[in-house]
Amino acid sequence: MGSYFKPWRRKFGVVTLVMACVFAGGWVKTLTRYEEMSFHASANLELFIESGEGIFSFGRLVEKNANNFSVLWYCRLPYWLLVIPLTLLSGWLLLSKPRRRQTPIEPIPEKAA
Repeated sequence: MGSYFKPWRRKFGVVTLVMACVFAGGWVKTLTRYEEMSFHASANLELFIESGEGIFSFGRLVEKNANNFSVLWYCRLPYWLLVIPLTLLSGWLLLSKPRRRQTPIEPIPEKAA
């Protein structure tokens, strides 16, 4: 079993499977709850992450006036758009057979007549 996880693709497959599980958990959680977090990166720049109704959103806000922000950049992704490709990629990485290294064929020496 230890040799199963030797190739880098198996390790990467486990990492992508864990990421898919984390996003799937977030997807299920957002079906009943709405959450929002924001981080003040500098005096007039705020980064935010929102999650609700099966959608993951993140972006940047710029402060114009006191308590008045304008959206500088914003991205909304449905959770299924993250979960399904990560699950398929991890399945391929974990279940596919590694290719065998082909040894070069040595030429046959010709007999001297």
